[in-house]
Amino acid sequence: MDVHLPGMDGIETITVMRTMPQMAGVRYVAVTASVMPAQVAALAAAGIPLHPKPIDRERLMSEVESLLGRA
Repeated sequence: MDVHLPGMDGIETITVMRTMPQMAGVRYVAVTASVMPAQVAALAAAGIPLHPKPIDRERLMSEVESLLGRA
């Protein structure tokens, strides 16, 4: 999920999606080019892993594997 979205930011979008029954069990990873301290804190509080751009492919894939229970 990109953190910067028009109209509703990624953190708010994930928060809303987590309330939807059809989204139960979906895991999220935040991606952003500009990481502000408030965003880092909000993501941590929401339990959303953060991957700043440029993406470290190996770290991101490790996170995805962990979220899928393959680590």
